[in-house]
Amino acid sequence: RVKSIYRHPVKGLTPELVEAVKLTPGRGIPNDRRFALALSSTAKELASTKWVAKSNFLTLQKNERLAKLETRFDDKTETLSVARGGHQVARCKLTNRIGRTTIEDFFSAFFKGDALGRPKLIEASGDHILSDCSSPVVSVLNLSSIKDLERVTQRTVDPLRFRANI
Repeated sequence: RVKSIYRHPVKGLTPELVEAVKLTPGRGIPNDRRFALALSSTAKELASTKWVAKSNFLTLQKNERLAKLETRFDDKTETLSVARGGHQVARCKLTNRIGRTTIEDFFSAFFKGDALGRPKLIEASGDHILSDCSSPVVSVLNLSSIKDLERVTQRTVDPLRFRANI
């Protein structure tokens, strides 16, 4: 039984709950990890078409400040809205040069140099996904495993921390 379906339009940013999704063999969830914020040293052209390790990107694992932001991607306008504490702090169309530059400027200022230089927005090309895996995947998390982990650790575990799709 599927309890919820999530996508992560920008790798490392807010997961988005989706009502339903049409899956295609050999592909991920539409707009899942379509974009990523790469470290300044990452080859943008390579990362947009070929798999590169997650160490080349801003991630919650290394860049905990990302958790202070709430983001939402609008498929129709290809616009990312960024909020902090419930207040919008940035809104940009990620598929044009001005929008990409604006969001890169925002994250550069947000991290104040702690992101190893100015982050670069990368958009996946074609069927490529900016995932932690070298091939397109849909990640599935078993909630019974989460319950068992809670039993062992005696702590509440938020399933969203594992960044799964289903």
